[in-house]
Order: sequence, then structure tokens, then C-alpha cells
Amino acid sequence: MNVERIKDLKFILLFVAVIAIALIYLSQSSLAKYRKQTEGSMEGTIAHWNIKLNGEDIHSTMTNTITPTINSNEYTKDGVIAPGTTGYFTLEIDATDVDVDFTYDIDFESLNDLEDIKVTSYEIDGTTYDVTDTVGGTITHNTGATTIKCNFEWYDEADNVMDNQTDTSTAINNTTADIKVIIRFTQVK
Repeated sequence: MNVERIKDLKFILLFVAVIAIALIYLSQSSLAKYRKQTEGSMEGTIAHWNIKLNGEDIHSTMTNTITPTINSNEYTKDGVIAPGTTGYFTLEIDATDVDVDFTYDIDFESLNDLEDIKVTSYEIDGTTYDVTDTVGGTITHNTGATTIKCNFEWYDEADNVMDNQTDTSTAINNTTADIKVIIRFTQVK
């Protein structure tokens, strides 16, 4: 009887093992349906940052010189700058193909020891602003061109930096008056 009991017990254990394996297989295959993964992709258009300065792309060094207009007077030949003369140059910032708002800051630096040639004011849309430090502002995306007229003068009063002797030697040693224009553009976040 003991042998029959062992046979029955083996049969029951084998039956339970087969049932357990079947249940594990069925639960695994049904759970696998909930464990599947899928993939997709997000496509978003990247904003354009194609600012043009006087018609040239800002991503390269400007090849065109910014040409000033010298205001003529009765004491100076047309088109030349001398102590006491004034003039202006324009900067056109084109934001037509720019999809984000941005700020601009403009600094001016004399390149050939002409410390008395200074940008004194600038004009945007008919409004004149004094230059205290940096010329700057914000431009809204895709708004077309903003023209900035920068007025300068060769200051020649009693409190100027260069005296008459320095003015004379600078004029003898230089054929051009060069002002470096540094413009920084920064996205508004």
C-alpha cells in the first residue's frame, strides 16, 4: 500500500508541476502583451537664426566696409573727416528670417588712436538717443529690417582728449579714421 501511495503522490506531484508550468506559460504570454514597447519620433521645426547686418549673414565676418557719410561744411573738403566735422553711418539689422526675439548691443572702438572721434547719438525710427555706453535694444522675430543711424563727430573743443599737435600728427600718420563696430546678438529666452 505504501508503494501505491508513493505512485499516487508522484502522479499528483507530476500533475501539479504540469499545471504550474502551464499556468506560468499562460501568464507570461498574457503579461507579455502588456510589456511590449513601441517607438516614435518627435519632429519639431528648429527656429531660424539668420540675422543679416547690412545685407550680410552674421555667421561670417563682414566683407563690406561700413561706409560713413561725412557732413560737409564750408571749411572742409567734401567726404573727408577733420577736427570739428560730423557724419553718420547706418546699420541695418534684418530679422525677416529670425524666428526668435533677440537683443543687440553695439560698441564702438577707435582703431588708430583717434580718441576724439566718437559716436555721439543714434537714431531708430526717427527717435534720437544719446550714447552713454552701449547702443542696444530688442528686436521682435520676423519683423524685417531695423535701421540704426549712428551719428559721430571728431570732437574738437577745449575739453577734448587730443590736443592740436596730436590731431596734426595723427592726420599725418593715418590716411583713414577707423572705428571698429562690435555687435552682439543674444536670443531672448
